Amino acid sequence: GGNLPGLLLCGTVYIAAVVGMAAFVGSFFDVRERAMQVILLTAMPLYFLTGLPWPETSMPAWLAWAGRLLPSTPGINGMVKLNEMGARVSETAPEIANLALLALGYGLLSWWRYRLVETGAASRPAAAA
Repeated sequence: GGNLPGLLLCGTVYIAAVVGMAAFVGSFFDVRERAMQVILLTAMPLYFLTGLPWPETSMPAWLAWAGRLLPSTPGINGMVKLNEMGARVSETAPEIANLALLALGYGLLSWWRYRLVETGAASRPAAAA
């Protein structure tokens, strides 16, 4: 009963936002496994920020707003609306727009960060021995 074309659109934009964020966050670690350790430690708090297990109306406003800066919040909310509720794309436009802005923002941040690393302007931590 879901909306397959809407899911494909939302999923594509979601993947772009996640890849941009992952590239940006990953640029700060000297060992690639370290980024995975950080993500594993933050997975549950990120899930609670989505508003699924804990209603967004019960969260402080600043915390609900901060959740929108992460792809997981609009991504999960948009996918649930499209897949479980059969919503139209127009009904999930705020989530898709949020994801598109995150994809653009994190993409630009990761491009900027890797550009700094390339030119040597950014100091990266030394590799652990």
